[in-house]
Amino acid sequence: MPLVNSPLLSTVLALAATLLALSVVIQIFQEIYKYLTQSKSRAYANSLKDFLGPWANLLYRPGVLFNLEVRGPFQFKRISPRGSLQPLAKDDLLRAMERTCPPWVQRAAKALELECRLDQRTESGASANWTQFLAELSKVERAETGYWDAFEVARFLSAWGHNWEPGSSEGSIGEITVAGNRFVPANVRIAFRQRFMPHIERAATDYTQFERNVDFSYQRRNLRQTFVLAFLLALLFDLPFYRLYNMARAVTPDQAVAVAENALRADSTFQRAIRTDSVTEDMVREWAAQARQILADSTLHADDLVSPARLEEIGRHGWFSHLFSCLVTALLLSFGAPFWNDLTSSLLQFQRGRKRGTA
Repeated sequence: MPLVNSPLLSTVLALAATLLALSVVIQIFQEIYKYLTQSKSRAYANSLKDFLGPWANLLYRPGVLFNLEVRGPFQFKRISPRGSLQPLAKDDLLRAMERTCPPWVQRAAKALELECRLDQRTESGASANWTQFLAELSKVERAETGYWDAFEVARFLSAWGHNWEPGSSEGSIGEITVAGNRFVPANVRIAFRQRFMPHIERAATDYTQFERNVDFSYQRRNLRQTFVLAFLLALLFDLPFYRLYNMARAVTPDQAVAVAENALRADSTFQRAIRTDSVTEDMVREWAAQARQILADSTLHADDLVSPARLEEIGRHGWFSHLFSCLVTALLLSFGAPFWNDLTSSLLQFQRGRKRGTA
């Protein structure tokens, strides 16, 4: 008997196509869930806390990051006072971390950064910009907020090419001047950041590893979501693996081809939809309708939730075997739509090729 008419090939093709269709449904549900819960943001926030430790919480303080106050999904007005932190580029993350530092540390870092870029050295060994910064630092009074941060900056500079004459115990920081040519901005900047911004320097050095950690964490979260959603789908719509297999065995070769074509078409349509830059509420509604249509396919027989009569039947035959078979379905669906798409495409091409050869 030609392989094209083989029940085994038709069964495998129909089963692979059915799992592809269900994988698309799972992916639709997952995209909707991620849209509603901002799953990627949560994975990024958790990875950021693991990477930075307590410093990560400071990124949420007012004025550190912008555009965090946003409307939630389907909200006509802003209810939540704070939105979710989205993945940041390296430079954006480092700048945000710098804004969590005390004000005088930030001012000193910016002044040193500018001093390294300027090529306007005077006889005093520093530019007018740096001289102005030192003058402002010298006038900080003990009663002012941030005095001790300014004091630590002054003490640091006194060890790196500056003369410091401390003021009275109740007065200002005291006069700070450049000690001739001993002030080398590039060296001072490196030492300053290591002293006052060690967490930022570590973040800059290990950022590539942090990106890998974020990707790995997000993939694990997605796999966990896929498995849970697949298991719930198998339970609610009564799709244990043995039932999927029996449905696949019942189809003819032509029906198997039709199931495969429909599943590939549904996957292609959805993959084009999720390539857009942003997800909208209209897209979510459209995806939900598409998932319903796939589940309502007559070949799947999964357009309704499991019935009470079916529950009684499952109870008579044993819940353990039913749950185990649902777990098998969930495990197979966890392979993902790309896997079942490739397998279905290969089997469909093979069957078509054999059919042409026997025509």
